Parts: sequence; C-alpha cells; structure tokens
Amino acid sequence: MGRYIQRRHYVRPLIAGLVIGTLAGISFGYYLILAIDPGLLGILAIIFLSFVFGMVATAVTAFVFFYIQLYRMTKIVVADICGSCGNRLPKGASF
Repeated sequence: MGRYIQRRHYVRPLIAGLVIGTLAGISFGYYLILAIDPGLLGILAIIFLSFVFGMVATAVTAFVFFYIQLYRMTKIVVADICGSCGNRLPKGASF
C-alpha cells in the first residue's frame, strides 16, 4: 500500500488542518478577549489558550481528513486488484 500513497494524500489534510486550526484559534481568542476584557496577563493567557485550541483543532482536522483519504485509497486499491491472483485488473474489467 505504501507505493500508492502520494504527496497529495498527506499534504492536503495538513493544509486543511492548519487553515481550520488557525481560524478556530483566532476566533476563540478574539471572542474571549471581547467577553472577558482582561488585563495584560489575561491577554497573554488567552493568546496561549487560543494557540493550544488552534493546535488541537489542527490535529483533529488533519487526522479526520487523512483517514478520509486513506479510506478513499483503499476503495480504489481494492477495486483494481484481482481477489484470487492479486494482479492489477484492466480498467473496466469484470469477473
């Protein structure tokens, strides 16, 4: 299965995870600062919490997208291999 994994199968989930994690962290920190109106130490704590929240959102999103990619890859690979001999089937073959 390792020969079927291409760069796009793990780069796309990482990019999607980073985008969603960054947006989640920024919005989390922004709304906390608006709701609490903290001092300087509070703002630093909220920045740290929003960073951690963003990293968790990044990891979860990347894992979900990566496993979706793996599921799609297994469906493609299983459909193109003969169940009895293990050779690749020609496109459109049926048995």
